[in-house]
Amino acid sequence: MQKKYISIYQRSASPLPEKKDAEYNFLLNIGSFSNTLIFPEYFTFHTGVKSLDDLFSVSADSLKKLYRLSLEEEMHDTMIAGGTILFSKGDHLYNALPILLNGNLLAYYFKRNLFLNESLYLTSGEDQLTIEHPSTKENWGFLVCADVNNPSYFTDYKGVKYMAIPVASPFLPDDTEEARLDRDLSIFQNGAKLSGAVLFKCCLTGHTGTIDNKISPVNSGKVQGRSLIASPDGILIRATNINWQGVLSYSASDGHVKKVDYDL
Repeated sequence: MQKKYISIYQRSASPLPEKKDAEYNFLLNIGSFSNTLIFPEYFTFHTGVKSLDDLFSVSADSLKKLYRLSLEEEMHDTMIAGGTILFSKGDHLYNALPILLNGNLLAYYFKRNLFLNESLYLTSGEDQLTIEHPSTKENWGFLVCADVNNPSYFTDYKGVKYMAIPVASPFLPDDTEEARLDRDLSIFQNGAKLSGAVLFKCCLTGHTGTIDNKISPVNSGKVQGRSLIASPDGILIRATNINWQGVLSYSASDGHVKKVDYDL
């Protein structure tokens, strides 16, 4: 029986769990009914990270664990959009979104619109990425965080069915829920209209680490979880609050949406 849900996991920045951990079993449960599982940008950039070398090491460990997770029986035929990690290619370092299925790397998408301190360390990607989901045969497009500030990036994906968008959104002390909703409507619902796709914005929550005594990628060290799923007709579901950890899921067969709290 084909898995019908597409899921996004809003989580606090921390290392990916080991097999003995409760969070690992939580992920296996989500994978058992999800044909796609999306993680946030910088999803393992935790507060213990103090340098670029630390983040590069954490990235390598995260990719290794994503491969292992994708090989689990419950994850069979579940495409994993693995948040973002640092990826070295030639003499360049990228904020890269790895896409895996059944222990195989399908592709990388490289963030194109670098934000805040990222430009001190990283190289911008140059190309959009469209892939056909090997299991569902539906076309996917990919953006990362500040890429969404360029409306033409949405237009360029016109015709894809779905878009995965890992995000690490800076916490703004004077922000209001009304202002957050206005931004989500103007950027993400509008992006869904421009592309014609259902968008899956997957956010980081909690606090990030530091690089060379600079907070990066966000200037406050704190991020706000504003995950959502949006169609061209409107926002279908949003995260409970900016500190919530859990999964939002969308049924590809009937458009049903649901939340699964992470409360283990």
